[in-house]
Amino acid sequence: MDRKKICEKLGANQFQKIVFKVEDIKFKAIDKFFPNIDTWYSKRCDRRANKLCLRAKNEEEKKAIRLKYNYKKMLFKREVVEKQNRNYHMTLNNASDFHRYLEWNRKVHRNGMIKNIICMAGSGLLMMMSGGLISALALGYLVYNTICLGVNFECVNLQNYNLCRLEEKREILQRIEERQKEKDIEKYSKVGKTIYDKLEANVVIPKSDEVVSAIENIDELLQLRSLALEIKAKRMASNGTIGKIKMKS
Repeated sequence: MDRKKICEKLGANQFQKIVFKVEDIKFKAIDKFFPNIDTWYSKRCDRRANKLCLRAKNEEEKKAIRLKYNYKKMLFKREVVEKQNRNYHMTLNNASDFHRYLEWNRKVHRNGMIKNIICMAGSGLLMMMSGGLISALALGYLVYNTICLGVNFECVNLQNYNLCRLEEKREILQRIEERQKEKDIEKYSKVGKTIYDKLEANVVIPKSDEVVSAIENIDELLQLRSLALEIKAKRMASNGTIGKIKMKS
């Protein structure tokens, strides 16, 4: 039995369904209870970016900070609009980033498993050495870490499973990603430069009318229109089958 089959036997497919169900519940809760969460997140990023800019040694460092945090805000906004965690879904032009996320997330949950085992051992020792309320609290902590250990194990197993699936098609996905990026550069290079400059210039993300006012010729305007239509189409498609690691076995 190969590694992928072992992961399936250990419950990767079933746990992935749970992960996506939790994701759906998360965004429904955001829509109902935190409709302005993207505004809150943007303000948080603005505060952080302004602090870092004060410590920056030169304008180039400031530009890099502004670009980084404006990019983070845009990614978060896209998550809220599309109702998809960006790290749970793979598209044709983010296979490399998705692979890095899977490896990072697997490491996080492996460390979590080690912590859970240490806490379980400590709770067991405390139960043997004490009694009464302390023993009851230790038992509760033992149960809690046992559950967390199971969750962390399934997360590691799921990431191993998805890494196996990515490795099977990694060369093809890399070629597709490279072609897609080349295509985007060719299609949107002019307006992309205008947007890039705006993102570097200010901590606050530029509004659409600011971008439009910075456009200098008809080619840029046409590229901006094409880009807007493509983003709209992708967002509509995201409500379908795009991204939920829909790779045929």
